[in-house]
Amino acid sequence: MTNEELFDYIYSQCPDKECEKRFYVINENGIQNCKCMPKLIHYKRYNDANIPVEFWGFTSDDIEPEFDKNILKNYNFFKNNIEKCIFNKVQFWFTGSNGLGKTTISLLMLKDVLDSIHGYKGLILNAFEVITMLYKDRENELHDYDFIIIDEFDKLKKSTIDDFSNVVCSYMDKKSIVLSGNKSLKQLQESGYPDFFLDRLEMFTKFEFKGKSFRKQMMSKFETLMKTQENQEND
Repeated sequence: MTNEELFDYIYSQCPDKECEKRFYVINENGIQNCKCMPKLIHYKRYNDANIPVEFWGFTSDDIEPEFDKNILKNYNFFKNNIEKCIFNKVQFWFTGSNGLGKTTISLLMLKDVLDSIHGYKGLILNAFEVITMLYKDRENELHDYDFIIIDEFDKLKKSTIDDFSNVVCSYMDKKSIVLSGNKSLKQLQESGYPDFFLDRLEMFTKFEFKGKSFRKQMMSKFETLMKTQENQEND
């Protein structure tokens, strides 16, 4: 989402239309921040971290009751101990079929990191974006982040796997990382992921996501925007 689109989105929810998308108002008390300014700051951090808009209002309370209790237990430990986890550079490997909540839990963790009082920076990207950064000589930008999620890390072409593995391994001792994908260790090996990468991956905390897909419970970006507009009109 561009900054202009972000401003439009926040302004659509603004209770004080006099700010006219300037995010401040002028009244008898002088110049003051508009009521939507905190939300703008909050959501801009989400937007800069590549969190899709449909996840901005999503919380762990929205997860279906039958979601894996052990995964939720570990997620809650992370949420309640973010400073320790970031300091100790904890790393996770999420594996399982599509639609079981890997990306959802990853994004909840990322939001918790961004919402903490410590000013941490986080980012979610997929393996193809990592390769693009590498080939454009931009991989050093990853140094700026404390918490990195790499989604679909196991869907690369064979010609790029070694480059990807080298980049990720160079950050494994420096960052908290979540690697999320569908393939098992054996399938990764068969796909051509090198042993040095797989050896490091086995040291990650591994969560196997099982059960039924709950992807349908998530609203699309369009549905999210429409719902926001409806709520605004009803207020």
